[in-house]
Amino acid sequence: MEKTSGKPNVTISNSGCEMNEQDKATMVMMTFSNLRRVSFCEVILWCGYGGTYGTSGLNDPKDSCPEALYKGLSNETLAAQYQVKSASLNPPRGRRIWLLDTLVIPASTTVRDFNGLKAHYWGQVGPGPDGEPLKLDPRKLQYKPLYFERNSVITFEKGKPVFLLDDNEGTTWVYKNYTTAMDPSLTYEDLPNLDKRLKELPAGFKFRTMNLDKDLVIKAVDGKARIMWDELGGSWDALDPGVANYVP
Repeated sequence: MEKTSGKPNVTISNSGCEMNEQDKATMVMMTFSNLRRVSFCEVILWCGYGGTYGTSGLNDPKDSCPEALYKGLSNETLAAQYQVKSASLNPPRGRRIWLLDTLVIPASTTVRDFNGLKAHYWGQVGPGPDGEPLKLDPRKLQYKPLYFERNSVITFEKGKPVFLLDDNEGTTWVYKNYTTAMDPSLTYEDLPNLDKRLKELPAGFKFRTMNLDKDLVIKAVDGKARIMWDELGGSWDALDPGVANYVP
């Protein structure tokens, strides 16, 4: 991990909403590289919006979300500990595995310690349509695009595989990370045949995979990225006009 400021300070706070605001103020652009096949996870503290803390670049370089630490967290305990309306773990079980290679994103220089799992603030997600905290359940969010507030640059490197979905409205989506939340047996080696596991793809959606002949670079527009989850909880980014340097 490269960062533009000094060494982060690991801090514990008892007020989640206050903590979210404090950590927003310390955000600087950070570059996280060599992420492909590296685990990560997120802790989300809901204060109207969901203040999101990610583990990338912390804990173990090849396993930024150690399973033993993540299993020790619960939504209910976190909500009580940080005095927030609710808390969410993303993924709700298992872990996420990056499929991109480099991520440039603002993140807080302050590092928070969630019962041993270190994470820094790196964005926020809006509430559900009813104004309540979004239920991060892949079974309820599958194939429903939503916006995540982030100012990011994502790179998939030349010569490496990407996994793509072409939807029925002409948009291509790139697989950003997969999770073991719904299918604990899912591995990186299984991904070229992911369509065999996606039994609920909407009509007209087509899956394909390819090795890139040049870097694919995706930039969030106006501080937002359009994302989508599949039925297994995997996360896809839309290659909307003006977002990607090209569409594979």
